[in-house]
Amino acid sequence: MTFSYLCYANCVCVLLPGNEIYIYSGSTLERGYPKSLSSIGLPSDVHKVDAAFSFSKSKKTYVFAGTRFWRYDLI
Repeated sequence: MTFSYLCYANCVCVLLPGNEIYIYSGSTLERGYPKSLSSIGLPSDVHKVDAAFSFSKSKKTYVFAGTRFWRYDLI
């Protein structure tokens, strides 16, 4: 299985396998996760994330699926 992930300096990691999102603080899964990708505003036809990255200078996270992308305030 391949998946995208983001890790932040505050020990929060976001995993994006398949059509779900998992958020961990350290080694603990946050309450209420996993959630569907649509829970973060991605369209329901997005079934997996191809790539994701955070740009700390602008405090934005970019999520890519196919030829589309979305920009968020840091997840």
